[in-house]
Amino acid sequence: MIELSNHHYKSKIEPSAGCAVLALQYNGVNIFRPCPSVEALQLDPREAACFPCVPYFGRLPSGFSQGGPPWNLTPTLPACDNENALHGEGWIMPWETLSITKDVLICSAAYIPRPGGYPFSFEATQSFSISEKSFSISLTILNTAREPIPVGLGLHPFFDRHEETRVKFTATELWIPPNEDNGRQTPIPDEWDFSYGRALPNETLDHSFIGTTSDVVISQRSGDITLSSNTNLLHVYAPENEPYFCLEPITHRPGQFGDDYLSPGQSKTLTMAITVG
Repeated sequence: MIELSNHHYKSKIEPSAGCAVLALQYNGVNIFRPCPSVEALQLDPREAACFPCVPYFGRLPSGFSQGGPPWNLTPTLPACDNENALHGEGWIMPWETLSITKDVLICSAAYIPRPGGYPFSFEATQSFSISEKSFSISLTILNTAREPIPVGLGLHPFFDRHEETRVKFTATELWIPPNEDNGRQTPIPDEWDFSYGRALPNETLDHSFIGTTSDVVISQRSGDITLSSNTNLLHVYAPENEPYFCLEPITHRPGQFGDDYLSPGQSKTLTMAITVG
């Protein structure tokens, strides 16, 4: 486990288990829902405080095809979904530490196609940094295959959910993933319009918001948290009757890649910054 810290922020990261964040605190207060232990993370990567989704986010069925032969994917985490591949390869791989200082950590993972997995090779890099103002993650994928490959990226932070929790951001439309309704873009229902700030709904919300044009502001008991990203897609996962929720910046709509291809040697980067106050 590696710790980055300064006067305000403290984060703990475990490169060997999906290069997941175990904890993020500001002045001793939890910002992410903390992971119970490294052992718990090794048993179930969903125990992370935040994990990377690479080379795709969301669910892909066994027979998924991107204009060619089916990929014949197998379930990534059967305890979570025993039918579909989920959130790519990065969160279940060991990563290598490339460099570390007191406030910056850089890790990488090289992927070679495995049976039942994503069928193209790539290299992923995560850079974690803290400053006086924020905690930041930069997630990059590099195409190391000999052909263009479809790719997507996501970061999956968990936040504690309280009765007082409020979320605020603007978006233009809603994406309903293919596993729920064959993939459909629709206007945002009034009850899921967070443009003026509101509590999370009582029913499960597991959808993507398109055209996010502002930072996300999370109002918690301890104060406001701002999530900034370089993408205009945000996936909100707020399961019913659970003490946590997730606000996940992503680069593609779950269940499809669209035109998101990388040529050999090309790369793509997703960034996320967390600022308190």
